[in-house]
Amino acid sequence: MDADAAAGPELIAQLQERLQQLESEFKTSQDTTQWTIKQNKNTLMALKQENKDLSQEVARRGGSTELQGKQGTATDGERVVERLERQVHEFRRAYDKVIKDKKTALQKLDNLHDSLKGNTTGAAQRSPPTNGRT
Repeated sequence: MDADAAAGPELIAQLQERLQQLESEFKTSQDTTQWTIKQNKNTLMALKQENKDLSQEVARRGGSTELQGKQGTATDGERVVERLERQVHEFRRAYDKVIKDKKTALQKLDNLHDSLKGNTTGAAQRSPPTNGRT
């Protein structure tokens, strides 16, 4: 029983240290996610501006007749739209993965909090206060 009582504070210290590590990792992950989202937004804005510029160029040149290729093939404009749609899809998948990872990290953090609370409560219950009697 004495070994359990001695191991209790040590275990709590280890769990608290691990909790701090996970919180630090979570903060770093969150910062990285925010940076990635910002970069994706900047890229999206640049692509929208490029699309707008290309549309204006097409209109300035008198319509899409200059962009039309052979019949049955995609025009340059259609290829640009397809490329942009693919990029939007890739960004959305990356964003969804980041959100999923964030939820998983939060759940792990909550589990560790619960585990830490359970261990402190369990240690207090296992080693009742001594009043000089054995």
